[in-house]
Amino acid sequence: MTPVLSTRPVERLQAVTEELPPEIARDAVRFPVGLPGFEACRSFVLMQNEVLGPLQLLKAVEGPSASFLVI
Repeated sequence: MTPVLSTRPVERLQAVTEELPPEIARDAVRFPVGLPGFEACRSFVLMQNEVLGPLQLLKAVEGPSASFLVI
């Protein structure tokens, strides 16, 4: 899978970080208080893949590993 807004691969960050690297932060979608049940996950990237069709993957880049299918 590749990020929607970038051609660079996105690597999983270790635990919760103070700041995201600039190349990831530019494409990150942020939720200031996290998502319900996933409050530690505050920064995500949208990823797409031909196999998913119209769906995309909202993948956490900080906090616990979390991914969500989105339309």
